[in-house]
Amino acid sequence: MTAPRAGTDDFLLLVDVLPEGLRSAVRALPPTQVLEVVMDLGRPPEARLVDRVVRLREASVERVDLEQVLARVAPPGEDNRAGIERTLHRVSAIRNRQGRVVGLTLRVGRAVFGTIDMVRDLIGTGRNVLLLGRPGVGKTTKLREVARVLADDLGKRVMVVDTSNEIGGDGDVPHPGIGGARRMQVSRPDRQHDVMIEAVENHMPEVIIVDEIGTAAEAAAARTIAERGVQLVATAHGNTLENLVLNPTLSDLVGGVQTVTLSDDEARRRRTQKTVSERKAPPTFDIVVEMVGRDEVLVHGATAEAVDRLLAGKAVGGERRRQDPASGRMEVEAAALASVSSEAVTPREPSGAVGRVAASGAGVSRQASTGAVGLDASRVSHPGAREDGRGFSLERGVEHPTATGARPGPGEGSEGARPSTGESRGHAHDAELLGAGVGDSPRASHGATGTVSRAEEPGTSSRFASSVSGEASQGHEPPPARERIAVTVVEARPPRSTRFATRPSEDLEAPPVESRGPTRIYAHAVSRDVLQRVLRDLPVEVRLVSRMESADLVVTLRSRANDPRMRRVVAKTGARVEAVKRNSSAELRRALRAHFNILEGVDEEEVREAVEEVERAVEKVLSDSVTVPLEPRSPRVRKLQHRLVSRYHLEAVSHGREPHRHLVIYPLGAEVDAALAEETEGSA
Repeated sequence: MTAPRAGTDDFLLLVDVLPEGLRSAVRALPPTQVLEVVMDLGRPPEARLVDRVVRLREASVERVDLEQVLARVAPPGEDNRAGIERTLHRVSAIRNRQGRVVGLTLRVGRAVFGTIDMVRDLIGTGRNVLLLGRPGVGKTTKLREVARVLADDLGKRVMVVDTSNEIGGDGDVPHPGIGGARRMQVSRPDRQHDVMIEAVENHMPEVIIVDEIGTAAEAAAARTIAERGVQLVATAHGNTLENLVLNPTLSDLVGGVQTVTLSDDEARRRRTQKTVSERKAPPTFDIVVEMVGRDEVLVHGATAEAVDRLLAGKAVGGERRRQDPASGRMEVEAAALASVSSEAVTPREPSGAVGRVAASGAGVSRQASTGAVGLDASRVSHPGAREDGRGFSLERGVEHPTATGARPGPGEGSEGARPSTGESRGHAHDAELLGAGVGDSPRASHGATGTVSRAEEPGTSSRFASSVSGEASQGHEPPPARERIAVTVVEARPPRSTRFATRPSEDLEAPPVESRGPTRIYAHAVSRDVLQRVLRDLPVEVRLVSRMESADLVVTLRSRANDPRMRRVVAKTGARVEAVKRNSSAELRRALRAHFNILEGVDEEEVREAVEEVERAVEKVLSDSVTVPLEPRSPRVRKLQHRLVSRYHLEAVSHGREPHRHLVIYPLGAEVDAALAEETEGSA
């Protein structure tokens, strides 16, 4: 594996279009560090480098400077972009309301070779690949190298749909950076989807390359291409897979999201609310690559499974890959696939493994530091094959083994070789922490390590196989030595949480644990979504749980307050029950404010002192059977104290006049009527 390399000969062609006074200043900069030159009318020109910004001169940019640059490049199109013949440089214009150019951005374009070593094994599988990342992270650079590798190294018929001439450069002759790939230019940006379909219908490509899918029409064209059996490699803006799922315009690229209503039986079987979000269709792209940085990516090898896990509130997982830009060494980290849960559990050994690649070649083999469990590499999917599971219901699924979570084969009956998917799930609760941000506890993986092999042949898949044997070979020949890369297994990072983490994890079974930390709330016969919105507005640390046995508080309808199952669970766990008359946000807000002793306009410290005073007084009344007077309080605080006392089936009577009016708590069997009569006479 070699370090990425790039030529800088074209850089001087971009310098030549600058005004005379700026050329010498730009030539003095290191060519490999320059990203773009910015010229705004009335401001000093600047050169933006990788790690800093350099002012090229103190004098401001004048209109004549902008006109000189525009005269040396092609006229800007409808997308306000122009280029330099047979180069990858881009000149973008900023116009005022009258259409006159008032600013220019001269972006340096480079054909960097060797930038796709981290994802090269994915490109040759014939599966659709989507590169996801923020602007400027290098998506187009990698896409250009993908076109060259597919055309020159793998010998495929590649067609590049080049909307702004960023991939193939400006002019009628494509830049050598795309190799033998053909290029179709797009007359207007809004016709990109038409050209995509035209490329498939007229030119019989095996691979279509598209940059920046950004509209619903382009997403629909991408699905059409994928269904016609043509491999599609494209880019889109977005930091993570979650951003793409939440984007209503582009979510169809990963299957789309729909809201479905479950039957009562199905909701009980899943132990969730009746309205859930599910994936709508098979994803257009089989693989999603999140570009974290220029030398780091996060690979989701099964988009359908990743989206399903995201919508179910679980960790998305993925394989994190890093490459040293100097030496070309690659580091691979298999992310843990434990459920996203903020439930407090006993810490265990973390699952997942990090592999540090130390040899060259595209095929990858991982050798564990301990154990002799192996993964069979013979089960390789065919080109164009999609993920398993075309049923798009997010039901309780079987945990798929990761690169390190292998199942023991025959004769591997020891506990140390078992995967963590069953045991770690047994002690976790799916929940959401609202406003507190509690992290996830790592899940267990008891030494489930082994050797993973990938087949490296053009046109075949290199997905990790999932079958496990007692020995490394078991009748299957290992890949050639040049395709094997040694990997050292180390600890992996815990899964990141997502905004979908409120969804319950249906495959979790656990006994109730002691309440600690934020209050755990279960929605019984009330809308979980409405309850969630109400809780977000309250200044309390709570979490929604999916099992009644795990709850400290059960919120239910008054008509369902005598539900036998709920009463049995509450009697067993000691949880409180708050009953509301209607399933509305106003009713839920009122009940929860009362439960958590929230008084608007009253100092929080005063409320806390009043609650603690009542608790001490109630304890004294119950233990010593004496009457206990409380300190004078405001009417709203006294009402709160009345409510707290009533929870213990005691009586409290207000005595005195404002501002010295206070509560007196009476023990069971006390003459409260006489006290009430005396208080009534005193008030009169």
